Amino acid sequence: MVSAALWKVMKQRDVMLYGVVEEFVTSACETVPGLLTVRHQGKLVLGPSSAVLLTL
Repeated sequence: MVSAALWKVMKQRDVMLYGVVEEFVTSACETVPGLLTVRHQGKLVLGPSSAVLLTL
């Protein structure tokens, strides 16, 4: 359920909620080491952040 909500945030490009996505990805990767590669984790965390910076 949470992953579906986060996917919706990303798909709709809801900039105000990107911080929630970043927190979830970080905590999920800390809880389950090896869940994502470092590259994928970086894309999920930094990708939305860069989009926010580009819109400013």
